[in-house]
Amino acid sequence: MKDVEIISLQPALQDKKRRQRTTQQDLDIVFAVHAGANGFHPPNTVRARVKEKTDVLEASVGLKVIKIMEDRCTKDRCINGACIDVIILDKAFAISITTDAMSYVCPQHHRKLECACEPGFGGLQCELAVNECSRRPCPSYRVCHPEITVLGYICKCPEGKTGSLCDREKGAACKGSDCYDEKTPVSFKERVTCPIS
Repeated sequence: MKDVEIISLQPALQDKKRRQRTTQQDLDIVFAVHAGANGFHPPNTVRARVKEKTDVLEASVGLKVIKIMEDRCTKDRCINGACIDVIILDKAFAISITTDAMSYVCPQHHRKLECACEPGFGGLQCELAVNECSRRPCPSYRVCHPEITVLGYICKCPEGKTGSLCDREKGAACKGSDCYDEKTPVSFKERVTCPIS
């Protein structure tokens, strides 16, 4: 449990059936699990492990797990992008949880579905073509960036990658005639684009 970081606690919203059966109030807990130097484990990984080890978790913390919130994203939620089920922390409204042994103050939280749009798309569901990148003009190993040029875009290697196929780590040694390092492109009155060193 040392790798678990509690982010927010708040009284759970309850359905009518549960309220009639008991006077106790459930608690929503938002937490993250450290993955060493790599940051945090992804939510779906944590969710799967909690489901798998619910009995062990309940025994170690002395609480009953009533419900594990599912990822609410669906495949058709974002037309040209990826759906993300995010937790919004409202720092303007603090929740205080107090027991006989301790007290905890944290921001209130709520969940929200968002779309991370592919390059060239915008709108609430990534349904709008906002620039030339929406035509997907770049090969799969390059990322489209809108530019004020005749074409309206430029294809670049993803961050940290280089090479003609973007298959080498930037800064890695390369020898031979097939070595290619992407340079900063320069545009002359939107007619000629050439790489410079």
